[in-house]
Amino acid sequence: MPRIGDDGVMGVRIDTNALPEVDRKAFWREEVCQPYMYSAPIFRNEEAFTGTHTALLVGETVFMDTATSQYDVIRGSQEISRSPMDVVALMRERSGGRRFSQNGRNAALERGDFILLDSASPMSGAMAAAGSLQCIVMPRSALGRRIDEFENMTARTLSATSPAGVLLNDYTEMVLRLSPTQDERARAWLEGGFHDLIALSFGTAIDTLETGPATLRSARLETMLRQIDKHYRDPGLTPRAVAVKAGVSERYLHRLFEHSSMSFRQSLVRRRLTEARRCLKDIAEAHRSIADIAFASGFADLSGFNRAFKSAYGLTPRDMRSHMLHELSHVDRHAEV
Repeated sequence: MPRIGDDGVMGVRIDTNALPEVDRKAFWREEVCQPYMYSAPIFRNEEAFTGTHTALLVGETVFMDTATSQYDVIRGSQEISRSPMDVVALMRERSGGRRFSQNGRNAALERGDFILLDSASPMSGAMAAAGSLQCIVMPRSALGRRIDEFENMTARTLSATSPAGVLLNDYTEMVLRLSPTQDERARAWLEGGFHDLIALSFGTAIDTLETGPATLRSARLETMLRQIDKHYRDPGLTPRAVAVKAGVSERYLHRLFEHSSMSFRQSLVRRRLTEARRCLKDIAEAHRSIADIAFASGFADLSGFNRAFKSAYGLTPRDMRSHMLHELSHVDRHAEV
């Protein structure tokens, strides 16, 4: 596995568009397929090839995204012998659709689906059309000690809409979002948690679990917070509604928030207050009434909004807007001088 950097999180970007068309396919084969994916591309048409590739290293795990023209891929004995490390790849289809074959199994990926592939076994893949794919490569040892009979887990799809698929998707995005801002110890925790969740997703029926390790709780909590962020403007949003969308019980939802710094209600109110505060401080929103901003942010009554706002920020909504307008007028006068 090529090492991108030595400080835990480093990135690289490759784009064929800067190259002459005649050189792009060979470049993609030598600079992306062989060093990053340990595979050989098969270009089945004469059309111009385009491809972009980004990679982010978190510990020993490489998170990659590719977007390309249509082509097929194989990994035979020659490619396997060239692999510098024994690795496992978690693929997530972003767009386009494709099929993979390995260990006697055939799997078709639709948008958002996951699949595990093994670098030690022959594999073939075919794209249905131009598309994009996320490929996450990690040492086999990271999963081998977590999954029994690993060979039985390869070339099996995990649906994007299944409870396990939703959790894995949300936790993956959380790792990518947080890793660049964390120290080495925190990144190691995120990476280990990611490996745990893959093992749970492919080796355990997650939708039957009501409790689990910290990794599972973190992933589920991230899913709840995403639901709040998506639906906070709805004044009728309830814990039950969010629990149903996330595929867990309402009781379990409240237990998840017990492990965080805020309850469900506190998290929801904070998100609504953050949006209202943003609008009140935005000069482009100065024409809107405070009541309009409060209701559009998800509050059902104005008095409750005013109390919550002052408790959080030490100012009433009206005072905050007045303070903002005063500061702007002061800046304008200073600019005129």
